[in-house]
Amino acid sequence: LNIGSVYHWRVWPYNESQTGAGWTPAENFKVGTGTGINDIQDIKEFFIAPNPVAHGQEAVLTLSSTDVFDATLQLSGMSGQILQVADVVVTSGTSHHAIDLTQVPAGIYYIYLRSERGSLVERLLVID
Repeated sequence: LNIGSVYHWRVWPYNESQTGAGWTPAENFKVGTGTGINDIQDIKEFFIAPNPVAHGQEAVLTLSSTDVFDATLQLSGMSGQILQVADVVVTSGTSHHAIDLTQVPAGIYYIYLRSERGSLVERLLVID
């Protein structure tokens, strides 16, 4: 969605027995600046390997940045529960950050990198 743009929506409700209810009144909304996740422009590469990773093993987040800055690395479950948080310094060039998964059961997780410059997220699959 484009920041500052106005979008309109309406609904035509139907189910298996009725399709002629008609349109609801039109609604609209204007997109502000707080929508979505901002990419960190200084990060040129952001990936986790191995992915998927075996339960009890370690995964490594690899970053390639054009600048140095402080950030927070967070591991969260699908329900949003925060499992790990670590402060990291993102260095200019390529850096590697280990993610300890010894206490993490099999499942789908999200790795977030957050800073004042924005946020990035990558999905991680832990298998048995």
